[in-house]
Parts: sequence; structure tokens; C-alpha cells
Amino acid sequence: MNLRAALVLIVVAVIAAPVSAQVITPAQAQVVNSGVIYGPGVVGGAVSPLGGPLQVMLLQEGGPPGSQSFQNDTLYPSLFGDLRVDLGFEYLRPEYTNRATTLVVPPQAASAFPVRGALGDITNSFAYIPRFGIEYVFPDTAGLGVGASGRLFTLQGDLRRTLTGASGSAVLNAENSLSIGSANVLEGLIRFDMSRLMLCKDTIFENLTLLGSVGGRYTYVRQDFTASLVSGPNIASLTSTQDFTGFGVTSSLGMLYLLGEKKRLGIYGLSRGSLLAGRNNRTSTFTTTVPGIAGASTAGQLTEDRTKLIPIGEFEMGVTWGLPLRRATAAAPLPPVMWLRIGFVTNVYGGLGLLDPPPASPLQGATFSNDPLVLYGFTIQAGFSH
Repeated sequence: MNLRAALVLIVVAVIAAPVSAQVITPAQAQVVNSGVIYGPGVVGGAVSPLGGPLQVMLLQEGGPPGSQSFQNDTLYPSLFGDLRVDLGFEYLRPEYTNRATTLVVPPQAASAFPVRGALGDITNSFAYIPRFGIEYVFPDTAGLGVGASGRLFTLQGDLRRTLTGASGSAVLNAENSLSIGSANVLEGLIRFDMSRLMLCKDTIFENLTLLGSVGGRYTYVRQDFTASLVSGPNIASLTSTQDFTGFGVTSSLGMLYLLGEKKRLGIYGLSRGSLLAGRNNRTSTFTTTVPGIAGASTAGQLTEDRTKLIPIGEFEMGVTWGLPLRRATAAAPLPPVMWLRIGFVTNVYGGLGLLDPPPASPLQGATFSNDPLVLYGFTIQAGFSH
């Protein structure tokens, strides 16, 4: 006979017994299947008058509701603490307004290119960029955990322009590609709910959560730029490359503010700063070929390879919506949640402009601005938090 059947027989027997035999003292309480049966003589742990109503209370293993170890869902995996996994993508494009490239024909070759036009900005369409992340917060550690994330993408842009005038025609071509890969290798995480502070209770800060991290980061950046102006047999061309590989430290600070009574909708913000040391290799080559004019053809190359500190700033802000997968309990006020996040993103890579030739260089026909590399766009992510 199993324990549940025994429990039923005991209860029936107690009910059917004479009233004078229904008195059960606390010392006579029977433990059945991790629960406790109290007879009619025990009410709330105290002995009641003889013949009082039968009181039967089964306590869930781990303590009564509201105790620290109580769980109303036996499938709740407390072993895994707070695990977060997210997958998503970004749409980004580079901002070249302050980094525009101009293909300038040297004065001695000006007559070979009767029709010219400024190259200016090369417009890049938004590019699809996958991103991933995983975080784990250790149980009973006041929000401490570890995490890792990364992304890899390539942006490409091109320009085709045909110039026609009374003195002739010319074809202007330009191409640009940008590849970036980054990995936040291993970060220490901390999450602090402002509701833990008594002074924040019943205030607007009660629903605010602060997030922070610090760890290591690897980043790779590669840029390739090519431009040419062709007028008959005359050609003016410009090629520039830049690649950087570095490793350093990264740190982030974020916030999440929940809205509404159910707290399913929220606004969030995230800022991340990184400082990386690595080799930055840059090369610019300029060539003008004019077969019909003596001394009009020129060529030059400038190369720079050096170790450099590169600062990187990343900023994100948007809204998030979450759907709890089960009811919250006193022991687990943050149940597993499926969530969706949409936000605006800006990335700034300092010191990674294309090589700017010195004034005395024959490459002055190729003008670059050494301003930071700026990317902007938006992100959509979905994930699971537990």
C-alpha cells in the first residue's frame, strides 16, 4: 500500500471514530509524504477543545508558502540560477559625412580630365548584422554572474557616375567595404534591483534595475576603399586600406525600468566603453596615368604600421517587452521570461580613419579625414531569461 492510500485510510478512520477518540496532540502528529496531518485537537499549532473540527494541513516539501525554499512549480530549475540567452540582429550603416573622400586630379594633369566631379560621400545601405549573447547569474550571489557576447559583419557601398560635358566625358567609380568582428570574451556581471533599498520602496525608483559588467574584448576592423576617374586613355586612381586587430578591456553600464502594473513593458539603456591595444596597419596609394602629356603622370604610396590604443564607444536605447512563462512566487519573484527588445544603436571607433597624407606628399590628390568611424542603426533582439 502506498503512502497516499495510507493517508486516505487514516483520515477516513479519524472521521469515523467516536468524538471522544478524536483528540490528537502535537506530539502525536503523523508525518506522511513530507506533509503533517493535524487532528481535531490541533488548530494552528495549538490544542483546541475536545470535539473541535478536523484540521488537516499538508505542507509542501521545503516549507509553507512564502518561505524561502517554497516552490509552487516542481519543474522550476533553481539549480540554474538566472540564465539569459539572446539572439537577434542589427541594421547598421557607416556615417561618412565627416570622413568623405575626394579624388583630386593633380594640377599638371588637369587638362587630361576636362570633366571632373567631387567624389564626396559614398552612401552605404543598411546591412544585416547577427548578434548573440549569453549571461549566467549565480544563485544567492546578489546578482553576480558571467557573460559573453559577439558579432561579425561586413558593410559595402559603391558609386557609379558618368560625367558628360562639352569638352568630353569621364566615368567615376568608387567602392568601399568595412568588416568588423568583436567578441566580449568573458565578463563579470552585476545586477542590482533598486527595490532592495528601503528608501526606494514605494517610489519611482522601485522598478529600476541597474546592470554593470567588466571583462576582456577582442575586435577586428578592416576597411578597403578604391576610387577611379577614367577619361579616354587617362586614369586617376586611389586605393586605401586599413586593418586593426586588438585586445583590451571593456565595461558597460545599463538600466532597465519596468512600466505598468504587470511590469511587462519597460525602457532600457546601455552604454559600453572599450580600450583596445593592437596593430593598426594603413596604406594609401595614388596614381595618375596620362600618356599624352609629359610629366603629367604621377604615383605615390604612404604606409603606416604601428601599435595603437583604440577607444570604442557603443550606445543603445529602446523598449523591451517580456512575457512570464509561469506565475511568480515569494521565493521566485522573477520567473522565466521570454522577451523582445527594439532599440536605436550607435557605435564610435576612434582613431580608425583612413590614412591622411601629409601636405608635402604626392598623395595629396587623395584626401582623407582621420575622424572616428561612426556607425548607426537599430537592433531587434529576442531572448530567454531565467
